[in-house]
Amino acid sequence: MAKVIVYTTDVCPKCKVLKKYLSEKNVPFDEMDMGTPDALTELAMNNVFTNVAPVLQIGTKFLTYKDIFAGSTVNEAQIQPLISLAL
Repeated sequence: MAKVIVYTTDVCPKCKVLKKYLSEKNVPFDEMDMGTPDALTELAMNNVFTNVAPVLQIGTKFLTYKDIFAGSTVNEAQIQPLISLAL
């Protein structure tokens, strides 16, 4: 089972949308504040350079905001195949 981490910020409405989506799909996930040094270091070490939340990590794969959302909704075609690795 691949570990799922959602990197968020306090003022991120899309973070709430993503967390709700994952919860509805019964995907267990951890949450990390993107503003912390630990989160920024982890992202940088994995060549993820963005300050736009959310960032979704599933195993060793990272998806940024533009990958996660299609307009205002979750891009299921992009996320669903990776979610199956976490279940």
